[in-house]
Amino acid sequence: MGERTDVWAIRALAVVLPGLLAWWVVAQGGSFDWRVVVCDVGQGSATVVRGGEQVAVIDAGPDNGRVLDCLADLGVQEVAAVFISHLDRDHVGGLGQLLTSLPVQRVLVSGAGQEQEDLAELAATVPSHVPISALGAPAAVAVGDELVLRVVWPQQGSPAAEASANDGSLVLAANWPDGAAALIPGDIEAPVQGLLARSLDRAAFDVVVVPHHGSANFDEVFPDRLRPAVAVVSVGADNGYGHPVDRVLATYEAAGAQVWRTDRAGNIALAWNADAVLLDSW
Repeated sequence: MGERTDVWAIRALAVVLPGLLAWWVVAQGGSFDWRVVVCDVGQGSATVVRGGEQVAVIDAGPDNGRVLDCLADLGVQEVAAVFISHLDRDHVGGLGQLLTSLPVQRVLVSGAGQEQEDLAELAATVPSHVPISALGAPAAVAVGDELVLRVVWPQQGSPAAEASANDGSLVLAANWPDGAAALIPGDIEAPVQGLLARSLDRAAFDVVVVPHHGSANFDEVFPDRLRPAVAVVSVGADNGYGHPVDRVLATYEAAGAQVWRTDRAGNIALAWNADAVLLDSW
């Protein structure tokens, strides 16, 4: 990707006129052509990515309806694919509501590290007319004509991927034709972060969702290898897990990232090109 982009935080107007900028972006489209939205779902994770006129949802958050609120704000009326990184309730709990509220073309889930009873429960949640399949690396899924989601983890047959549900998480690299890229890594922890730090291209991602909500179980090389312009932590306020850990945030900042948190900023929308990263929150 070459040199890192500058980060523009479009906040002055949002501060002067609370909520207006977010409304204008959603209702008018206008110049803020968002690529990634990390939804504020509380303690959990749900990310929306867009390829042209189609969107995919990566994780559905807990069963609290907040992923639907986020999608409604964005004007989303149909979902091309829902990816479930792993089967912890804070990532999959909102799937049932999502499937009954919006047309969903297909559901894709990690094929590693998950308990069979959890997979059976997931299958029972998905209506019979919606295809469901397991994914592993290498695989790629197109979303519209402007986005490809590449599965970079779990590697088939890897003991590390089978060690836990977290380390069996789908790790998705979102790539757009102009070279923009984001990494959405589920809840992978230190062992898998270390493996990926050695295999992913250095500084290949402009935006990274911080793994496992900023858990202390992390690999310090991972942020330095990725060196994103923006790192987003999807986390609930005053959660009982201590997420995010200060040391994690400091490590991303030391790697050159501006760190944003959903518990403080709310929904976080990002767009970027070769010159700048544009950010809005509401």
